[in-house]
Amino acid sequence: MTIDSKIHRDTTKNAASKIPRNPIQYQTFSGFGGSDNRPAATEVAHVIREERVGWVVPVGDVAALTAAIEDARSDPAKREAMGRRARCVAEGKYSRAAVIARYVRLMEECSNR
Repeated sequence: MTIDSKIHRDTTKNAASKIPRNPIQYQTFSGFGGSDNRPAATEVAHVIREERVGWVVPVGDVAALTAAIEDARSDPAKREAMGRRARCVAEGKYSRAAVIARYVRLMEECSNR
């Protein structure tokens, strides 16, 4: 079973609510407009914009989606740069070691108050 098929299976088990049970899947799902009608306001969208690693379009905005696809299709150098930035961000800010270090600092700051 691929990761994609597992996510799809997990996200469709609860057909009544269509909300994935795994918080990470929910964040990703809502970031792509799956259950949240405001994908431009999600944390995923914020990271994409802030780090310049992709495109975010409003739900239902066909013109914006078309423009984003055309931009991605027509500019291979931009896609490659976004991919390199995305990898650097993932390895730097969101690696297990980086997340644990931030969590430890936060706990230390809280315990010193």
